[in-house]
Amino acid sequence: MYSYLAAVVMMPIYLLMTIAVASRTIRWRSVILAAAVFLVLLLPMGLWYASHPERNAQIVGAYKLDSAGSGARLGVYWRFFDPSFLFVSGDPSLVNTTRGSGLFPVAFAALLPIGLVALAKSRSPMHLVLAAGFLTAPIVSVISGSIEMNRVMFVIPFAALVATHGAMTLWEARSRFSRAVAAVLVVSIAVQFTMFYRGYMSEAYRTAAATWFSGNAREALRELIARSGDGDIYVSSDIEWVHRMWRFYAIEAGRLDLMSRTTYFTDAPTTAGPGAKLLCQADSPRCSAILASGAWHEVVRVPSIGDGRVFIIFERSATGNKAG
Repeated sequence: MYSYLAAVVMMPIYLLMTIAVASRTIRWRSVILAAAVFLVLLLPMGLWYASHPERNAQIVGAYKLDSAGSGARLGVYWRFFDPSFLFVSGDPSLVNTTRGSGLFPVAFAALLPIGLVALAKSRSPMHLVLAAGFLTAPIVSVISGSIEMNRVMFVIPFAALVATHGAMTLWEARSRFSRAVAAVLVVSIAVQFTMFYRGYMSEAYRTAAATWFSGNAREALRELIARSGDGDIYVSSDIEWVHRMWRFYAIEAGRLDLMSRTTYFTDAPTTAGPGAKLLCQADSPRCSAILASGAWHEVVRVPSIGDGRVFIIFERSATGNKAG
């Protein structure tokens, strides 16, 4: 519940699944105790949300809870089961995938349906929970209105168990053909992972993914920290996710004091004092205007791999003339 926003939806569902199975074999007193402990541990979260009501509005906006209709959201659910997403290329974002493989190994295209059918036939409560865990995984994506790997990660342990059950079903059929198929499918998972790993660790992926990871923003922010001095700091909002990354690297460097001196800007600041530092992306019109203004002089450039993106750190000149 405290790890990721989507868990706020899914963990209570998993608790209900756990209770549904546990209540068949243990006393209700233990079930009630488990539920009570769950709720007690959520008290800090409840108090935080009560004291930060603006967060609720942010969630509504981020998840678009006030827009898409039920028909559109049902369509999102079915898109989760798109074979291309699951087994071929995965998420469009290179942050979440290499685009060379899907959310699951290709072998799961056969093992998952076999496993789901076998689990349904067994009618065992635990087996039904495995199937339910797999089928409910897209719920958060349905709520948000978009399919993204980071919001369906809950499905991975369930899918692994369902696929394993599918492999066991093939193996226990006792025919040479079914056992051969099971063996080939399982071995193919290791082979595909080897190919995925090589691609993920390659320079080609790093170069292709550079744009998705805001270029070399990490080193630009570290350079800004090293040159921060004691003046004001201005960071361009044009840099993706910069609000999060600047705070993260300030914490890494033990320099949270920088946050109180930082201003995120969209238009070039005109009231900055001499010695103030500014970070922007070289190819943005605002950065070009700052470079041409004469009010700031360039301190250092930080290049990126792949996409050619360059970050520039400026310092406010003591006069309006160009310097440095």
